[in-house]
Amino acid sequence: MERSTQFGSSQQLTRRQLIRRTLAIGVALSSSASLLAACGGGAQPTPTPAPQAAQTPAAAAEDKLEIFSWWTNPGEADGLAALFEIFKQRRPGVEIINATVAGGAGTNAKAVLVTRMQGGNPPDSFQVHAGQELIGTWVVAGKMEPINDLFEQEGWSKVMPKTLLDQISYKGEFFSVPVNIH
Repeated sequence: MERSTQFGSSQQLTRRQLIRRTLAIGVALSSSASLLAACGGGAQPTPTPAPQAAQTPAAAAEDKLEIFSWWTNPGEADGLAALFEIFKQRRPGVEIINATVAGGAGTNAKAVLVTRMQGGNPPDSFQVHAGQELIGTWVVAGKMEPINDLFEQEGWSKVMPKTLLDQISYKGEFFSVPVNIH
């Protein structure tokens, strides 16, 4: 059973919607911090965390948010820590579970993610590359939920380049909030 929560308006949100919105808003507000931190790192593909609704049992604590990524190198870890700090300031009651997996420039993390997704234990949010990896691997397979409400609320589709929007959308629905591009 999902409980509804007020979120800055008269609109009622389920726990799942609240987690997705809270993460996406925190990521969007702090994207400039991760851009600065990521610019100092080596040549890596474009990471794009995508808010993913938890499909774990209802007994899971509402006040925890697992964020899965491969940002473990010094500059990346600093950028992720900056994202977490801003998120914690905005949502002090939500404990972040930092589920980073080191090694292989994301290869190890992707293998762990596949195992978790296939086993029905997805993280609440995870890092993924825009384009085929996001759309072809997770969206088409029905493993992602659209976040159009966030894009509309924040006005992101009006300010992001069309070429980027095309990489994070499928059949008119958005599935990811870009954090950095390099």
